[in-house]
Amino acid sequence: MLRIENLSKTYGNGVRALKDVSLEIPRGMFGLLGPNGAGKSTLMRTIATLQGVDSGSIFFDDIDVLNEKHEVRKILGYLPQDMGVYPGIPAETLLDHFAVLKGLVFAEARREAVERLLRMTNLYDVRRRKLGTFSGGMRRRFGIAQALLGDPGLIIVDEPTAGLDPEERIRFLNLLSEIGETAVVILSTHIVEDVRELCTRMAILSQGRVLLSGEPGALVAQLEGRVWRKVVGRSEVAGYQKSMPVLSSRLAAGRTVIHVLGDRAPGDGFEPAEPDLEHVYFAARHGG
Repeated sequence: MLRIENLSKTYGNGVRALKDVSLEIPRGMFGLLGPNGAGKSTLMRTIATLQGVDSGSIFFDDIDVLNEKHEVRKILGYLPQDMGVYPGIPAETLLDHFAVLKGLVFAEARREAVERLLRMTNLYDVRRRKLGTFSGGMRRRFGIAQALLGDPGLIIVDEPTAGLDPEERIRFLNLLSEIGETAVVILSTHIVEDVRELCTRMAILSQGRVLLSGEPGALVAQLEGRVWRKVVGRSEVAGYQKSMPVLSSRLAAGRTVIHVLGDRAPGDGFEPAEPDLEHVYFAARHGG
Protein backbone atom coordinates (compact mmCIF):
# COMPACT_ATOMS: atom_id res chain seq x y z
CA MET A 1 0.00 0.00 0.00
CA LEU A 2 1.23 3.48 -0.93
CA ARG A 3 -0.16 6.21 1.35
CA ILE A 4 0.08 9.85 0.31
CA GLU A 5 -1.05 12.41 2.88
CA ASN A 6 -1.50 16.18 2.52
CA LEU A 7 1.20 16.61 -0.12
CA SER A 8 1.81 20.18 -1.31
CA LYS A 9 4.39 21.67 -3.66
CA THR A 10 4.90 25.20 -4.96
CA TYR A 11 7.66 25.90 -7.46
CA GLY A 12 9.93 28.92 -7.29
CA ASN A 13 7.96 30.70 -10.01
CA GLY A 14 4.83 30.59 -7.85
CA VAL A 15 3.09 27.69 -9.60
CA ARG A 16 1.27 25.48 -7.05
CA ALA A 17 1.74 22.05 -8.58
CA LEU A 18 0.26 20.03 -5.70
CA LYS A 19 -2.37 21.22 -3.23
CA ASP A 20 -2.98 19.00 -0.20
CA VAL A 21 -3.00 15.73 -2.18
CA SER A 22 -4.01 12.59 -0.25
CA LEU A 23 -4.41 9.12 -1.79
CA GLU A 24 -4.27 5.46 -0.80
CA ILE A 25 -2.99 3.21 -3.59
CA PRO A 26 -3.19 -0.58 -3.11
CA ARG A 27 -1.50 -3.33 -5.10
CA GLY A 28 -2.67 -3.49 -8.71
CA MET A 29 -3.08 -0.94 -11.48
CA PHE A 30 -3.95 2.57 -10.27
CA GLY A 31 -4.84 5.20 -12.86
CA LEU A 32 -3.99 8.84 -12.27
CA LEU A 33 -5.98 10.90 -14.77
CA GLY A 34 -5.68 14.57 -15.50
CA PRO A 35 -5.00 17.14 -18.22
CA ASN A 36 -1.53 18.44 -18.99
CA GLY A 37 -0.46 20.68 -16.13
CA ALA A 38 -2.65 18.91 -13.55
CA GLY A 39 0.32 18.02 -11.35
CA LYS A 40 0.57 14.35 -12.34
CA SER A 41 4.24 14.45 -13.33
CA THR A 42 5.14 16.41 -10.20
CA LEU A 43 3.46 13.77 -8.07
CA MET A 44 5.17 10.95 -9.98
CA ARG A 45 8.63 12.53 -9.66
CA THR A 46 8.05 13.05 -5.94
CA ILE A 47 7.09 9.41 -5.37
CA ALA A 48 10.12 8.41 -7.46
CA THR A 49 12.36 10.39 -5.04
CA LEU A 50 13.45 12.82 -7.77
CA GLN A 51 12.21 15.98 -6.05
CA GLY A 52 10.99 17.19 -2.70
CA VAL A 53 7.79 18.84 -1.51
CA ASP A 54 6.87 21.66 0.84
CA SER A 55 4.72 19.56 3.17
CA GLY A 56 3.04 16.20 3.54
CA SER A 57 4.18 12.58 3.70
CA ILE A 58 4.41 9.43 1.56
CA PHE A 59 4.76 5.92 2.94
CA PHE A 60 5.17 2.68 0.99
CA ASP A 61 4.30 0.11 3.64
CA ASP A 62 6.79 1.07 6.40
CA ILE A 63 9.19 3.03 4.18
CA ASP A 64 9.16 6.81 4.55
CA VAL A 65 9.48 7.75 0.88
CA LEU A 66 10.49 11.36 1.43
CA ASN A 67 13.16 10.57 4.04
CA GLU A 68 14.39 7.09 3.10
CA LYS A 69 15.09 7.58 -0.58
CA HIS A 70 17.77 4.92 -0.76
CA GLU A 71 15.35 2.29 0.58
CA VAL A 72 12.66 3.40 -1.88
CA ARG A 73 14.99 3.07 -4.85
CA LYS A 74 15.66 -0.56 -3.97
CA ILE A 75 12.02 -1.46 -4.64
CA LEU A 76 11.18 1.18 -7.29
CA GLY A 77 10.73 0.84 -11.03
CA TYR A 78 10.24 4.13 -12.92
CA LEU A 79 9.42 4.86 -16.55
CA PRO A 80 9.34 8.65 -17.10
CA GLN A 81 7.38 10.26 -19.90
CA ASP A 82 10.55 11.00 -21.85
CA MET A 83 13.23 8.40 -21.25
CA GLY A 84 16.54 9.14 -22.90
CA VAL A 85 18.58 6.26 -24.33
CA TYR A 86 22.02 5.97 -25.88
CA PRO A 87 21.15 5.49 -29.57
CA GLY A 88 24.43 3.82 -30.50
CA ILE A 89 24.25 1.05 -27.87
CA PRO A 90 22.48 -2.31 -28.37
CA ALA A 91 19.42 -2.91 -26.20
CA GLU A 92 20.91 -5.93 -24.45
CA THR A 93 24.11 -4.07 -23.55
CA LEU A 94 22.33 -1.06 -22.07
CA LEU A 95 19.85 -3.20 -20.14
CA ASP A 96 22.78 -5.15 -18.67
CA HIS A 97 24.36 -1.84 -17.62
CA PHE A 98 21.11 -0.75 -15.94
CA ALA A 99 21.00 -4.13 -14.18
CA VAL A 100 24.43 -3.50 -12.66
CA LEU A 101 23.27 -0.09 -11.42
CA LYS A 102 20.20 -1.78 -9.92
CA GLY A 103 22.45 -4.04 -7.85
CA LEU A 104 22.47 -7.24 -9.91
CA VAL A 105 26.20 -7.80 -9.48
CA PHE A 106 26.40 -11.55 -10.14
CA ALA A 107 26.89 -12.16 -13.84
CA GLU A 108 24.77 -15.30 -14.23
CA ALA A 109 21.79 -13.91 -12.32
CA ARG A 110 22.08 -10.65 -14.25
CA ARG A 111 22.18 -12.46 -17.61
CA GLU A 112 19.07 -14.45 -16.70
CA ALA A 113 17.21 -11.32 -15.56
CA VAL A 114 18.11 -9.38 -18.72
CA GLU A 115 17.06 -12.26 -20.98
CA ARG A 116 13.77 -12.74 -19.12
CA LEU A 117 12.85 -9.07 -19.40
CA LEU A 118 13.80 -8.87 -23.07
CA ARG A 119 11.54 -11.84 -23.75
CA MET A 120 8.74 -10.42 -21.60
CA THR A 121 8.80 -7.16 -23.55
CA ASN A 122 9.09 -8.95 -26.91
CA LEU A 123 12.53 -7.46 -27.59
CA TYR A 124 14.69 -10.56 -27.39
CA ASP A 125 14.92 -11.07 -31.15
CA VAL A 126 16.16 -7.48 -31.60
CA ARG A 127 18.35 -7.40 -28.49
CA ARG A 128 21.53 -6.73 -30.48
CA ARG A 129 20.03 -3.86 -32.47
CA LYS A 130 21.06 -0.36 -31.51
CA LEU A 131 18.42 1.58 -29.62
CA GLY A 132 18.57 4.40 -32.15
CA THR A 133 16.92 2.07 -34.69
CA PHE A 134 13.96 1.23 -32.41
CA SER A 135 10.45 2.53 -33.05
CA GLY A 136 8.69 4.61 -30.39
CA GLY A 137 6.80 1.56 -29.16
CA MET A 138 9.96 -0.53 -28.94
CA ARG A 139 11.68 2.19 -26.93
CA ARG A 140 8.72 2.32 -24.52
CA ARG A 141 8.93 -1.47 -24.10
CA PHE A 142 12.65 -1.15 -23.45
CA GLY A 143 11.78 1.48 -20.86
CA ILE A 144 9.45 -0.87 -19.02
CA ALA A 145 12.11 -3.60 -19.18
CA GLN A 146 14.57 -1.38 -17.31
CA ALA A 147 11.82 -0.36 -14.87
CA LEU A 148 11.23 -4.03 -14.00
CA LEU A 149 14.84 -4.83 -13.14
CA GLY A 150 15.09 -6.20 -9.62
CA ASP A 151 11.39 -7.16 -9.42
CA PRO A 152 10.23 -3.84 -7.91
CA GLY A 153 7.20 -3.68 -5.64
CA LEU A 154 6.37 -0.11 -6.69
CA ILE A 155 6.27 0.83 -10.37
CA ILE A 156 5.53 4.26 -11.85
CA VAL A 157 4.80 4.79 -15.54
CA ASP A 158 4.24 8.36 -16.73
CA GLU A 159 2.19 8.80 -19.94
CA PRO A 160 3.30 5.38 -21.22
CA THR A 161 1.19 5.22 -24.40
CA ALA A 162 1.69 8.77 -25.66
CA GLY A 163 2.67 8.68 -29.32
CA LEU A 164 2.21 4.92 -29.78
CA ASP A 165 0.32 3.47 -32.73
CA PRO A 166 -2.77 1.35 -31.88
CA GLU A 167 -0.97 -2.00 -32.16
CA GLU A 168 1.93 -0.92 -29.93
CA ARG A 169 -0.48 0.66 -27.46
CA ILE A 170 -2.43 -2.59 -27.04
CA ARG A 171 0.77 -4.61 -26.64
CA PHE A 172 2.09 -2.18 -24.03
CA LEU A 173 -1.18 -2.09 -22.05
CA ASN A 174 -1.34 -5.89 -21.99
CA LEU A 175 2.19 -5.94 -20.56
CA LEU A 176 1.30 -3.42 -17.85
CA SER A 177 -1.78 -5.45 -16.94
CA GLU A 178 0.38 -8.53 -16.28
CA ILE A 179 2.78 -6.52 -14.14
CA GLY A 180 -0.08 -5.12 -12.04
CA GLU A 181 -0.89 -8.56 -10.66
CA THR A 182 2.11 -8.53 -8.31
CA ALA A 183 3.03 -4.89 -7.63
CA VAL A 184 1.66 -1.41 -7.01
CA VAL A 185 1.62 0.13 -10.49
CA ILE A 186 0.75 3.80 -10.92
CA LEU A 187 -0.26 4.74 -14.45
CA SER A 188 -0.22 8.50 -14.96
CA THR A 189 -2.03 9.57 -18.12
CA HIS A 190 -4.48 11.95 -19.74
CA ILE A 191 -5.96 9.13 -21.87
CA VAL A 192 -9.22 7.98 -20.27
CA GLU A 193 -9.33 4.78 -22.31
CA ASP A 194 -6.05 3.55 -20.81
CA VAL A 195 -7.50 3.76 -17.31
CA ARG A 196 -10.82 2.22 -18.33
CA GLU A 197 -9.11 -0.82 -19.82
CA LEU A 198 -6.52 -1.43 -17.10
CA CYS A 199 -7.15 0.02 -13.68
CA THR A 200 -9.08 -1.29 -10.69
CA ARG A 201 -8.79 2.07 -8.90
CA MET A 202 -8.18 5.61 -10.07
CA ALA A 203 -8.05 9.29 -9.17
CA ILE A 204 -8.61 12.45 -11.16
CA LEU A 205 -6.18 15.31 -10.61
CA SER A 206 -6.72 18.88 -11.81
CA GLN A 207 -4.77 22.04 -10.97
CA GLY A 208 -2.85 20.15 -8.32
CA ARG A 209 -5.90 18.84 -6.44
CA VAL A 210 -7.55 15.41 -6.23
CA LEU A 211 -11.07 15.91 -7.59
CA LEU A 212 -12.23 12.36 -6.87
CA SER A 213 -10.93 8.83 -6.43
CA GLY A 214 -12.34 5.31 -6.30
CA GLU A 215 -13.17 2.30 -8.45
CA PRO A 216 -13.91 3.25 -12.08
CA GLY A 217 -17.15 1.22 -12.16
CA ALA A 218 -18.45 2.80 -8.96
CA LEU A 219 -17.60 6.31 -10.19
CA VAL A 220 -19.44 5.66 -13.47
CA ALA A 221 -22.46 4.33 -11.54
CA GLN A 222 -22.70 7.66 -9.67
CA LEU A 223 -23.60 9.34 -12.97
CA GLU A 224 -26.51 7.01 -13.77
CA GLY A 225 -29.50 9.13 -14.77
CA ARG A 226 -27.40 12.32 -14.95
CA VAL A 227 -26.01 12.22 -18.51
CA TRP A 228 -28.08 13.37 -21.49
CA ARG A 229 -27.39 13.44 -25.23
CA LYS A 230 -28.65 15.35 -28.20
CA VAL A 231 -27.78 15.69 -31.89
CA VAL A 232 -27.24 19.38 -32.68
CA GLY A 233 -25.91 21.56 -35.46
CA ARG A 234 -22.22 22.31 -35.24
CA SER A 235 -22.94 26.03 -34.94
CA GLU A 236 -25.15 25.39 -31.89
CA VAL A 237 -22.46 23.78 -29.74
CA ALA A 238 -21.00 27.05 -28.41
CA GLY A 239 -24.42 28.19 -27.23
CA TYR A 240 -25.03 24.98 -25.30
CA GLN A 241 -21.57 25.21 -23.74
CA LYS A 242 -22.47 28.65 -22.37
CA SER A 243 -25.83 27.60 -20.95
CA MET A 244 -25.21 24.11 -19.49
CA PRO A 245 -22.35 21.77 -18.44
CA VAL A 246 -21.43 20.09 -21.73
CA LEU A 247 -19.31 17.01 -21.01
CA SER A 248 -18.36 16.28 -24.61
CA SER A 249 -19.19 17.12 -28.20
CA ARG A 250 -18.11 14.94 -31.08
CA LEU A 251 -18.91 14.06 -34.64
CA ALA A 252 -20.72 10.72 -35.05
CA ALA A 253 -21.73 9.56 -38.52
CA GLY A 254 -21.47 13.12 -39.79
CA ARG A 255 -23.59 14.57 -36.97
CA THR A 256 -22.55 16.50 -33.86
CA VAL A 257 -23.59 14.76 -30.64
CA ILE A 258 -23.30 16.57 -27.32
CA HIS A 259 -23.49 15.03 -23.85
CA VAL A 260 -24.49 17.22 -20.93
CA LEU A 261 -24.66 16.74 -17.15
CA GLY A 262 -27.89 17.33 -15.28
CA ASP A 263 -29.88 15.94 -12.35
CA ARG A 264 -33.00 16.04 -14.52
CA ALA A 265 -33.73 16.01 -18.25
CA PRO A 266 -32.80 19.34 -19.85
CA GLY A 267 -35.79 18.97 -22.23
CA ASP A 268 -35.53 20.39 -25.73
CA GLY A 269 -34.91 17.02 -27.40
CA PHE A 270 -32.33 15.62 -24.96
CA GLU A 271 -32.50 11.89 -24.21
CA PRO A 272 -30.84 9.74 -21.52
CA ALA A 273 -27.30 8.50 -22.26
CA GLU A 274 -25.33 5.67 -20.70
CA PRO A 275 -22.49 7.21 -18.65
CA ASP A 276 -18.90 6.08 -19.09
CA LEU A 277 -15.51 6.91 -17.58
CA GLU A 278 -14.97 9.80 -19.97
CA HIS A 279 -18.14 11.40 -18.61
CA VAL A 280 -16.79 10.90 -15.06
CA TYR A 281 -13.57 12.65 -16.05
CA PHE A 282 -15.27 15.70 -17.54
CA ALA A 283 -17.97 15.84 -14.85
CA ALA A 284 -15.26 16.00 -12.18
CA ARG A 285 -13.59 18.87 -13.99
CA HIS A 286 -16.98 20.63 -14.23
CA GLY A 287 -17.42 20.22 -10.48
CA GLY A 288 -20.23 17.66 -10.92
